[in-house]
Amino acid sequence: MEYHRKTKDFKQVIWHRCSKNNMTGHIIDFEVGYYNLCPKFKRWYKAKYGKNPIGGEVVIGNKNIECQEKWNGKYNKHIGVFGYDLINKNIEDQFDVIVENLVNVMVPYLDFYCDFEKVIDNPRLTIPGGEIDIFSQLRQIEHCLFLGMSEKAETIANSLINNKQFPKTIVNIEPWN
Repeated sequence: MEYHRKTKDFKQVIWHRCSKNNMTGHIIDFEVGYYNLCPKFKRWYKAKYGKNPIGGEVVIGNKNIECQEKWNGKYNKHIGVFGYDLINKNIEDQFDVIVENLVNVMVPYLDFYCDFEKVIDNPRLTIPGGEIDIFSQLRQIEHCLFLGMSEKAETIANSLINNKQFPKTIVNIEPWN
């Protein structure tokens, strides 16, 4: 139920997941999503910090606001939410919407975020609702450290420390070395 593509840094995945409530002839619901995986990052993180990173191998997923804006939510308002229904809704139209989302959102997103440099240089700045995306911006630092770019990690950390919107209560950044 997945389609895979390899890039220099990632295994990119477009996936389909069926509802656990599916029942032949009554309920056939599923969702569609996509992400970049990097097992090397997960292994590095585990070795450095003694635990798996949040999200495991997932480096970047499908939650960027710009993707949500382009997403045709006729059958599912949010990416990665069950909504496609092969029993009660027009199958042809649903697959047209899926193809539209593949062409307009998923493939361009995966094409853009094809390596760590793109992920690091283009973090998600806010989450839906407009609040600062702390996780994405802190993960930039981890990705820099993973790539051995400690100066860039320090520059990003300093920019976050000096950002008035960034919550000061969580800024307890330890030296990278």
